[in-house]
Parts: sequence; structure tokens; C-alpha cells
Amino acid sequence: MKKSSTNTAAFLLVFIIAAGILGYIGTEGLRLNYSSKSYVDRIIPQIAASWDATTALADIDQQKMMDQHIPMPAIILIMMRDSQRFGPMKSYEGSEGSATVTGTGDKKVITARYTAKLECQYGPAVFEVELIKHPNDWKIARFYVRSPDEKPRMQKKGQ
Repeated sequence: MKKSSTNTAAFLLVFIIAAGILGYIGTEGLRLNYSSKSYVDRIIPQIAASWDATTALADIDQQKMMDQHIPMPAIILIMMRDSQRFGPMKSYEGSEGSATVTGTGDKKVITARYTAKLECQYGPAVFEVELIKHPNDWKIARFYVRSPDEKPRMQKKGQ
């Protein structure tokens, strides 16, 4: 009888610890999703309103862009191209996506991927963006703007 009580107590302890860990992960995930979505829903309309490169450059993780061999002058050209192709944003239809945590401790990396729909002067546009979490804010790690009938450029992992 004593052995059964010990097994039950051990099982309950493991169950409580697991529930606590899952609760923390769920809460942390919701917080990251909320903050990354808020960032995207604030910054994309700012960028697409006039396709101003200065606005985009202020929110780009310049080291990530350099790691991808995208020099800053290319960002200016991309903004000019998108401005001519889509024109200024007329309305913002919101974003869909989520944040992801990889690694642990000092090696933890938090990223987020979102797709936002815009109505612009010359037609609809889709703004794909990947973010990276910095200590105090999110920054844009990559982005691409396309028309809705074009194939997505930023695939989810595993696709």
C-alpha cells in the first residue's frame, strides 16, 4: 500500500511540473504572438503608406540583411520598385502569422513570420515579413512584397 501511495505522489508531482511548464510555454507564446503581431500591424502600414526607405531602414535588422547579402542600397531600390508597382497603401487588411522560439538560454532565438494584406493605389498587395526579437523590440529580418496571385516567397519551415 505504501508503494502505491509513493507512485501516486510521484506521478502527481510530475504531472504538476509538466502542467506548469506547458502553462508557461503557452503564456509566453501568446505574449510573443501578441507583441509580434502588434509590431507588424504598426510597421507595415507605416512602410506601405509611402514606401519610404527611411521608414523601412529604421526597422530593419541591418546585420541580418548583410548576412543575407542584401546591402542597404538594395533596400532603397526595393522600396522604389514597390512604390512604382503598387502605389501608396489605401487600406490595411491585417496580418496573420506567429512567433517561434528555438534554442534555450543564451542561444534562444525568437522569430516571427507574418503575411499582411494591403489594398494599394494600383491594386492588392501581400507583404511577407520575417521578424527577429531583440531585447527591447522586434526588427525586420526579411521581407517581400508581392501581388496575391504570385507564389509566396517565404515558406514556413518544412514546406
